[in-house]
Amino acid sequence: SRLTLLPHLHLLLLSPITFAKTWNAIKSTTAFIPSKNLLTTTTNSKQHDLHHHLVSSFQKHSTSSSLFSKPFYQDYANEGGIYKPFATYAWEKIQQNKQFLQLNTQNQNIPNELQFNSSPAKGGNAPEGTCVQISVQSLLPSPEKKSVMRMARFALLETLTPSSSSGDKMECVTNAIHVLNLVLFPNPNLVSLSLPILGIDLVTLPGGKHLVAIDFQPILPLSEQQQQDEEETIKREILPSKYNMHQEALSKLHSHYCLCENTTLPWGGDIPPAAQRFFSPYAVWTRLSGDDGLNVLKNDVWDVFVDYLDLYIDLMKEVVQQDKDDDDDDDDEIKQNTAIQNGHTDYLNYRRANDPARPMLRSLYGEEWTERLIEGVLFPMLSFSNE
Repeated sequence: SRLTLLPHLHLLLLSPITFAKTWNAIKSTTAFIPSKNLLTTTTNSKQHDLHHHLVSSFQKHSTSSSLFSKPFYQDYANEGGIYKPFATYAWEKIQQNKQFLQLNTQNQNIPNELQFNSSPAKGGNAPEGTCVQISVQSLLPSPEKKSVMRMARFALLETLTPSSSSGDKMECVTNAIHVLNLVLFPNPNLVSLSLPILGIDLVTLPGGKHLVAIDFQPILPLSEQQQQDEEETIKREILPSKYNMHQEALSKLHSHYCLCENTTLPWGGDIPPAAQRFFSPYAVWTRLSGDDGLNVLKNDVWDVFVDYLDLYIDLMKEVVQQDKDDDDDDDDEIKQNTAIQNGHTDYLNYRRANDPARPMLRSLYGEEWTERLIEGVLFPMLSFSNE
C-alpha cells in the first residue's frame, strides 16, 4: 500500500514562498487529494501520478514550464537502447540545473576518442549490422570557482541494429547487453560535509536478466560498531544533520518502493563485504528477470530513478544555498575533510579495481581503450593539492 501523504512530502523541502505557491497550485487542480484523506492508503493511479508530478517539480529553481509535467519513460523512448531514456532524462535535468549545481564545462576531462566507440556485436544470432555502442558525457565545474559538485558523468552502452523500416536509423535489440552508469560526485574538498555520491548502475544482460542499483552512496567507512551490528548500519545517517529532511524524504521513497508488501523491487542479495560501506540503508538493489522484467524497468525502476535523481539534485542545490559562505577551517573540520577525501579515494579505487564491465569492454573495444576509459575517465584518481 502507498500513503497518499507521500506525494506532498517534498513540499516540506521548499522555501516558505515556494511552498505556498506550490501548495496553491496543487489545490487548484482536480487531482488534489482532500486533507481528510491524506493518511489513508491507496493504490489509485491518479494519486500515484501526482506523487511523481510533485517529485519532479518540487525544486525551488525548476525550469519546467508546467508544475505537473510528469516524466514518463515513453516520453524519452524515441530512439536508442533500453537505457537511453534514462540517460536523456538525467542529462536534461542536470543541464537545466547546471547553474545551481555549478557545472558549466562539458567533456573537458574526456578525450575525443573516449567519448564514443562502436564495435560489431559478437554472437551468431545478431542481425547483420548490429553493433554495441558506448557514449560517455561529463559536466565539470569552472576551475576558478568553488563548486559543490566535482563532476556529473554517465556512460551508456547500447546494442543496436539497423531499423527494418528506415535504413538510416538504429533500433534497440532488447535481448542483448545494455548498461547505464550514472554518477554525480560531490566535491570532496567541501570542508566538513560528508555528502554521498549518487551512484546508479542499470544493466541488462542477454536472456532478459536485469540488475539495478540506485543509491545515495556514503563514502565514510563504517564504524567498528556498525561493522559488528547490522541494526547500527541500518540506522546510520548518510547526510549531515542539517539535511535531515532530505534523509527523511529519501527514507520515505525507499519505503515506498522497496518495503511495501507488493513491491516489484525485492532486495537483490548479499553485497560483497568490501562494498558494504558504499551502500546506504536506502539502496535500491534488485535483480529482475522473466517476461515482466522489462516492463518493471520501464515503469517502477524509471520512477525510482527519477525520484532519487530529483531528490539528489535538490539536496545539492540546498547545499549550495546553505554553505556557499561557509569557509571555516578549524582543526576538527580539517580532520573531517581529510576523512572525506580518503573516502572518495577509497570509492574510486574500489570501482576501478572491481569494475564488472572491464572484461566486456576489453572484448569489444580492446584493452588499451578500456583501461584509458576506466582509469582516466570513469573513475580517475583525485588530486587534492590545488582544489
